[in-house]
Amino acid sequence: MKSEIRDIRFNAKHHRYTDEYNEVYTSMTQVLSQIEPKFDSEYWAWYKSLERSGYTVKPAANRQISVKIRGNDCKYSIEALQCGVLSTSISYAQILKEWEDTTEESCIWGTERHEQLEGAINSVYDTETIKIHDIQSRGFRLKITSLKQLEESDLNKLPKAIYEKLEIYIKNGWILYAEKRVYNSYYKIAGTIDLLLAKGKQIIIFDWKTNKHKLEFRSGYYKKDWNKDRTKKVKTSEFVEKDERFLAPLKHIKKSKGNGYTLQLSGYGFLCECWNFEFKGAVLVHLRPELDEDYEPRLVNGKRIELPPEFYKIEYKKDDIKKLFEWHRNKTIKNN
Repeated sequence: MKSEIRDIRFNAKHHRYTDEYNEVYTSMTQVLSQIEPKFDSEYWAWYKSLERSGYTVKPAANRQISVKIRGNDCKYSIEALQCGVLSTSISYAQILKEWEDTTEESCIWGTERHEQLEGAINSVYDTETIKIHDIQSRGFRLKITSLKQLEESDLNKLPKAIYEKLEIYIKNGWILYAEKRVYNSYYKIAGTIDLLLAKGKQIIIFDWKTNKHKLEFRSGYYKKDWNKDRTKKVKTSEFVEKDERFLAPLKHIKKSKGNGYTLQLSGYGFLCECWNFEFKGAVLVHLRPELDEDYEPRLVNGKRIELPPEFYKIEYKKDDIKKLFEWHRNKTIKNN
């Protein structure tokens, strides 16, 4: 579905896209969050609280937790646990705080790493209002067309493996653009591409991710086990597969970080195709830290040691994205 020309602006504080008529556009990540099963943090915080307090536990139906007491499996509701029927050495609140701190630390590191990459790129050009329909003339913080420009830019601060790939694309006639804002006025969806490569009407998308653990495109989780001094349970390299799916309208797709990113980049590609560009593919660049024996980031002088970048060629799920966008539009119209 083609889009009308709009001036799309982004409010970073509220993570909100709007056009010149103050129409709000849903971000690509927010669209995907609507079909992602919600994590029951209250339930699992109580579960971990009991587990780390020495109880033998397992999940039970109706948000209950089965706890082995004197050889018997006793089931407790969250409400009963809140009333203090079992004593714990690690409280529910402590578990939530640990998760919050871990998330904040990962977000800070991911943001810093992303901004280093973005800063290296965006140092070339100042910010302008970005319009997808005007790809060759304006709206980008970066436009590099030659090896000389590439060498003289701050892109040499990028990891060597990324820089060398960009060299190859430049040699083959591709133009580099950064922080490309894309949108569609019919679906009222927008997003920002880390790095867009253009050659005539052909485009390729590069996107950076900084997850701590290796990306998986299968549903499941890495099993946890006690660390050496048995002070806490940590992720191991043993993967346990599950059959968890995204919600409607994409219930046929297994939920995983990799598949979520596949949908995100496919969405960006589809938004570009709505402007008659030919989407030639997407590359996800994973920048993750080296992990220690407790599967935590290895630090040297307070800084994380980074592994070489990992490159993933992303499958284009065009039909699924079109179905998702239509579902989002219908839902938005119904709610309004």
